[in-house]
Amino acid sequence: MLCHVRLTDDRGVPLGSHDGWLRHYQIESITATRVLNDIGTLVMRVLPPFAPELLRRDNMVQLWHAPSGGALRLFRVYFIRRWLWELREGRLKLEIGGVDSNDLLRRRVIAAPTDIPRGEARGDTADNLMRARVHQETTEASSWVITVDYGSRTWSQFGVEADVGGALGIGVRELSYKPLLEFGGGGVLQELIKAADDNGDKLYFDVAPEVIAGGSIRFVFRVYQDCLGTDRTVTGGLVFGPQFGNLLDGELEYDYTREINNLYYGPVGPRGKGQMKQEYDASAIDASVWNRCEGYGGDISVAETMRELERSKGRRRFVGRLVSTAQTVFGRDWDFGDRVRINFGADSFNALVRAVTWEVTNDGNLTVHARIDSEDEDD
Repeated sequence: MLCHVRLTDDRGVPLGSHDGWLRHYQIESITATRVLNDIGTLVMRVLPPFAPELLRRDNMVQLWHAPSGGALRLFRVYFIRRWLWELREGRLKLEIGGVDSNDLLRRRVIAAPTDIPRGEARGDTADNLMRARVHQETTEASSWVITVDYGSRTWSQFGVEADVGGALGIGVRELSYKPLLEFGGGGVLQELIKAADDNGDKLYFDVAPEVIAGGSIRFVFRVYQDCLGTDRTVTGGLVFGPQFGNLLDGELEYDYTREINNLYYGPVGPRGKGQMKQEYDASAIDASVWNRCEGYGGDISVAETMRELERSKGRRRFVGRLVSTAQTVFGRDWDFGDRVRINFGADSFNALVRAVTWEVTNDGNLTVHARIDSEDEDD
């Protein structure tokens, strides 16, 4: 599988000759990552002759590939944010570093004081709150407009998808002047995702190109529920495992060290007499003669108790590394963000393709590795 590289300026206008396409002989190596709910990175080492117009903040590197049996398709767009000139034994090289389009979210904060409702996430569905936060901080269209000392907060080539409201509602939380996203998993969007997860909703977001025309590009923020990509576990017989040569590494753990399977809830003290209740998991209790594991959840509702009981179950955790093979081709049979089926030892379960790494050599040959993980209650 070959990688194709296209260079554009910050508005999407192709740079250099050949409509922006970079020839393979100009590249020594490329390592590019894409990560769920985080910021992917790019490291590209380039050989002379160098194009000086390339070295400008937020010029873009587009990575394309054509899977076996498929058409040319875009993997990811990266903004150039770093470059390094390096002289080794009389030979000059250039290293270019970049971040993917999710980095646009790192560049905005919730710009509102604590007493402004817009600076707080109030009772709405978690996915709509994510869309609202991003829309308000990338336009001037909010009910409270911050006056910036220079320029504008509006990105004309950026949009947010329409509300869907598929997730459950979440309560008020203080978000003022926090960044929308931080490297490594912090920021407002991650807080909203964590609140949704506490309700049993799995949410994922992405900033991806909606339109790539000859001389322009437009990005759109989207929120996905349950799975960012395709659920391959319901679309056919695709399975990954060491016996198929498409799962290189794996680690499977069952952990019951913090298990609680009988949870008391209600008021304590004199007013608690006759008010204490309990919820339990009978099958977990019956797993052994010693396995009644009790806890107290507080003076909480039945729904909160059931959520706490769910969080306190024994856990099954799996991490592994997938590779693209002739039978299971990346970009054709599976992709970033997909849910896939794993056979590992005597166990079979679902896992998410959470991160993808591209490694490209100077002849354009592409190797794809993917990190998958699964963390579920043990059934």
